[in-house]
Amino acid sequence: MHTEGGTMTSDLLMIAGSVLGGAAIGVLFFGGLLLTTKRFADSPHAIRLVLGSFLARSLVALAGFFVIIRLAGFTGIMLSVLGFGLVQLVVLVRSTRRRIP
Repeated sequence: MHTEGGTMTSDLLMIAGSVLGGAAIGVLFFGGLLLTTKRFADSPHAIRLVLGSFLARSLVALAGFFVIIRLAGFTGIMLSVLGFGLVQLVVLVRSTRRRIP
């Protein structure tokens, strides 16, 4: 399989890199959200904490997606969103699992 401008190996590397890049962005985004929610109750400045965390997490995610789209184009960004979504799904499933006391 030879596509325009690349070989199968470079295509596979682009696919893997894009999905893993999106997953890494997801880990940073949702990990930051987890840290924020854990510190929220004890924070004397809860609003600043939430807004600051949202701004920082959003900027990091946007910067990461920007790098991916510059390096891998439209296909890369779509694959990175897939990786990001998979991390979101894992976080959602793990956080809503019933806990047995």
